[in-house]
Amino acid sequence: MDFIERLPPWARPAAYGGIYIGSVVALRAIGAIIGAYLRAKPVPAGMLLLVPAGFVVGIYVGAVGGLTFSLVRPALARGLGRIGDLLAGILCTYAYMLSVVVPLAIWADGEERAMIHGPAFWVISGGIGLVIGGVFAKILPRVSAK
Repeated sequence: MDFIERLPPWARPAAYGGIYIGSVVALRAIGAIIGAYLRAKPVPAGMLLLVPAGFVVGIYVGAVGGLTFSLVRPALARGLGRIGDLLAGILCTYAYMLSVVVPLAIWADGEERAMIHGPAFWVISGGIGLVIGGVFAKILPRVSAK
C-alpha cells in the first residue's frame, strides 16, 4: 500500500475506497459464483459486471469523502480544535453517504423508493453518520498528518 501513501492526501481515500469496496464486492461475487456452481445453477450474467462497478463506486465514494475532508478539516480544526475534527469527520461521512443515497433516491423504485423516502431511513442514516463520523474524527487527523 506504499503507492497509495505517495498519492496526494485528498486522493488517498479514493484509492482506499476503491480497493476496499471493490474487494468486498469481488469476494461476494466469487462466493455467489461458487454457490451457483455448487448448486448447478447458472451464474447471473450481470454478476461479473458488479466487480468493476464495485471498484468504481468505491473510488467515487472515497473521492467524495476525501475531497470533503480536505476542504473542511483545515478550517474546522484550525478554528475549533478537536471539535473541528469531530465536525469534519461527521461532514465527511454525511458527504459520502449522500453521494450514494441521493442517486438511489432518484433512480430507485418500488419498495426501495418508499424506504429511502421515509423518515425512518433518514433518522437511522443520520445516527449511523454520527457514529461513523465520530470514528473518523478519531482516525483521520492521524492519517492526514502523514
